[in-house]
Amino acid sequence: MPSNIVLVKNIRHRTINTIVNVKSDASVSYRVLIIASLINGNLIINNLSECNNVLAMVSALKNIGVSITRVGVTNNYKIQGMSIERIIRRPRRNTINIGCSITAAHILSSVMSALPINSYFSSDNNICGRSLVNIMSILSLANVRFSDTTLPFAILNKNNTQLQPIIDYHLELSSSRIKTSLLLYAINQEGTSTILEKGTFSRDHMEILLQYLNASITIENTEGYIRTKIIGKKPFDNPEILNIPNDPSLAMLFVIIAAFLKNSCLSAQNICLNQHRIKAMKILQKMHIDIAIEIDKNPHNHEETGVMICKSSNIIPTTIEDHEIKEVVIEDYPLIILICSLADGMTTIHNAGNIINSKTAITMIKELNKLNIITEIDTKNSIIRITGKGSVIDTNGAPISLNAHHEYRLSICFFILSLLSTTEIRIEHAKNDAQEYLKQIIMMCDNNI
Repeated sequence: MPSNIVLVKNIRHRTINTIVNVKSDASVSYRVLIIASLINGNLIINNLSECNNVLAMVSALKNIGVSITRVGVTNNYKIQGMSIERIIRRPRRNTINIGCSITAAHILSSVMSALPINSYFSSDNNICGRSLVNIMSILSLANVRFSDTTLPFAILNKNNTQLQPIIDYHLELSSSRIKTSLLLYAINQEGTSTILEKGTFSRDHMEILLQYLNASITIENTEGYIRTKIIGKKPFDNPEILNIPNDPSLAMLFVIIAAFLKNSCLSAQNICLNQHRIKAMKILQKMHIDIAIEIDKNPHNHEETGVMICKSSNIIPTTIEDHEIKEVVIEDYPLIILICSLADGMTTIHNAGNIINSKTAITMIKELNKLNIITEIDTKNSIIRITGKGSVIDTNGAPISLNAHHEYRLSICFFILSLLSTTEIRIEHAKNDAQEYLKQIIMMCDNNI
């Protein structure tokens, strides 16, 4: 399909009662993939995300000798992992090409940093020159040697006898990527490492996975700190099967349209219910959106999963307090902005500094101004005020073009606005795979005529 799309089907007067398909969670996929690759044996990963970044990591893992095979036509994968000792003994070590994935660069460089060998990293041109100084500066404290802080780079650990564990490192910023990288270094390095977090705690997918596999990890929450202690080079269980849940941020976006339609209900299954990933639900519920979860019971799920359900609602504007927005993950900022835009009246967001600094969020706000959705940004006091137009978008008959900048969540948000609009909205530069959502919704509406 072309990148410029004209949406002419209005569904405001339709009813939907069905299940929507949601993509696998990429954050969990990264972590399961690297741990499965380090288990000395065979393991099946069900429902692995096949986004470009995760597939780039699959390719990079093959560079170091991990056997990864897609099973049939599904997104299930068979992994024949390699222990750290086997990686060290490999006679030939190719350059590790992490493709387009900066996350893969963090994860794999942290694993290789624990080894007394040299490793070489390259990337696609679009991230060549990207800095990894945040993780490298921390690992340098453990005497890891890097040739450079930007891609491409080398880890120069051959004959390095000074590698050591990470001792009482305080994470200054809430970053799950940095924390995951440090945990991966720690489990592969001799000795006991300790990592401390204070204040806003980042998502804990890696900790949950390691605990599920009975790795030597202990987590204590005392005096406002979370102290994570890892004893390195200890074996952990091979469960033979690991299931990846579906993305909760996308699930909320996918089911939310039911809130604006009469007598409607949308649900999404196998959704990751990690406590750090569904904080936005509290804000939606505060705005009187009827959204809830039903918890699954599955012995192969290391993460808690469930069904997310959204029903027709009467949405109201509100005040989003400091602590409420502080807990929301960055992926959910477009969702919050969308709901505020569709509430009838002004919603005030306090402590909105992270939203103001989010390129995607600010891009969305600028595009929404074209729909006469007025947003005031008080940079000095970190406050955003969004005056919504209610669930009916009316551009007084004039067609409007919204530019999604090839961003997945912006594309979904703009599709929702288009489907609720009384006049034509063109979505320019929509993400191609986001159009599958549009097809789902329109097909569901057609089936409910």
